[in-house]
Amino acid sequence: MVSFAASPPQFIVNYDGFTELRLFRCARGGSVESRSRIAPPMARLPMITPSRSTGRPTFLVLEEEADAGSLLQAAFTYGAPGAFVQLASTTVEAADYLLGAWPYSDRVRYPLPTVVIVGIASGGVAGLSLVRWLATSTEEWATVPIVTLIDSSDQMSRHASSSFGAVEVRERPADFPALVELVQGLAARWAGTAGAL
Repeated sequence: MVSFAASPPQFIVNYDGFTELRLFRCARGGSVESRSRIAPPMARLPMITPSRSTGRPTFLVLEEEADAGSLLQAAFTYGAPGAFVQLASTTVEAADYLLGAWPYSDRVRYPLPTVVIVGIASGGVAGLSLVRWLATSTEEWATVPIVTLIDSSDQMSRHASSSFGAVEVRERPADFPALVELVQGLAARWAGTAGAL
C-alpha cells in the first residue's frame, strides 16, 4: 500500500492572469506534481445570485468609478439581499446587457432589469449618453425606469437626467449607511414592478 502525504498547495499567478494551483504529493521519497488552472480572482465583491422568481427586483447598475461601484454593490448586499444586481463599468457593457449580447444572452441567468441605475460622475457624459439612448430606444426594455445618482453640486446632470427621461434623480449619499438606506428604498419601491416588465 502506497501512502501519500500532501504538502500545502502553492498558488502561482501566471502572466495571463490565471492562477495555477500546484499540488505536490510525496510517496516513498518521490514527488508527483498536479496542476490545474483557476480563473482569475474577482476584483469586485461577489455578485448576488440571480433571482429566478419574478417577484424580486433586478438592477442593472452603471457605475464607471470602480470604488463607487463596489460600494453600491456592497450596499445592495446589505440593503436588498434578495435582489439581483448586475454591475457594469462602461456604457458599452450596460448596453450589451440590455441587448442580450454575449455574454448576457441567457435571460434566465441575466434577466431584464426592473430598474437601471446610472451613476453620473461630476462632469461625466457617459452615463447621460446611456440615459438618452434608453429614452430614445424602441426595444422591449425601453420602458424600464431609470434612476440616476449624481453628486449634490452637479445641477447640470440633474437637469439633463430629468429631461432625458430618468424617473428619479437622487443625490449620491456621502456615507455608507445612507447608501444602504437609499438601496433599501429603491428595492422596496420597485419590487412590485419586477413581474410586470
